[in-house]
Amino acid sequence: MQFIPCLKPLGACENQPHDITPRLYAQFLKSIFRLWAERLTTDDPVSIRQFDNLLMVTKGYASEQCGLSGSCIPQFVVEADGSVFPCDFYVLDNYICGNIHNNSIDEIRRSEGVKKFLADAIPMAAECRDCPVIEYCKGGCNRYRLFYREEEGYCPNRDFLTEAVPVLKRLAALL
Repeated sequence: MQFIPCLKPLGACENQPHDITPRLYAQFLKSIFRLWAERLTTDDPVSIRQFDNLLMVTKGYASEQCGLSGSCIPQFVVEADGSVFPCDFYVLDNYICGNIHNNSIDEIRRSEGVKKFLADAIPMAAECRDCPVIEYCKGGCNRYRLFYREEEGYCPNRDFLTEAVPVLKRLAALL
């Protein structure tokens, strides 16, 4: 499973009724993490991509999820018409990388859409550099970075990870 918060559209400033707040997001992550952790060592574990990757990081492996690597890397999305985009959060006209019917993989990887996607990355917040859980999130997914900063002095990822890391360490020692 993968859970993706309902964020404002890129460039939007005003909250909409369905937008999640940073605190509600952290609360959700903590609740679902507890359920995941309880099931992990049973005969019927559940795979949740973010938590599985956090466990991999805890065990000393690299994350396969770009949102935990500290920088964006294209994880191409191919639409039904063959259009290719660098990330499922950036399926937008200004990030189109080509079309699988007309372009080679090398052309897609070198496209202006990929260059723009990488150039438009939001820098990690200064407060992240001294965060006690930075090795786990590395500033988080580029698409979430503005969301993480919505409430001054509060980071939902830090809130969640502060609770989750001790559990991840215990689980990593068991598995």
